[in-house]
Amino acid sequence: MFQTTTSKYILPVTVLIRDKDEFLLKCPHCGRIRGIPHETGSLHDVVGESYEDNLCSGSFEISYDAQLVTDIAMVEMQPCTFDSDDGKWKNDDEK
Repeated sequence: MFQTTTSKYILPVTVLIRDKDEFLLKCPHCGRIRGIPHETGSLHDVVGESYEDNLCSGSFEISYDAQLVTDIAMVEMQPCTFDSDDGKWKNDDEK
């Protein structure tokens, strides 16, 4: 069972890594590594775009100052909130 966020905030993502046909990033809500598709491999494909994590339901936007890195450890080191605004998670069966 996955837990979903109760946060309504769209949080910024500033660090990504290219992996074949997608960019990998750390969800700023739950901290899981997620992939988002790109068409050309250019960061410009995704900058300014908003996405929703299909596991925690948190929304995030690729920041205009986002950077591509070459080490997944840099992505993994990015902070996540775990809903620090209210400290609440809800189970999928509570939706």
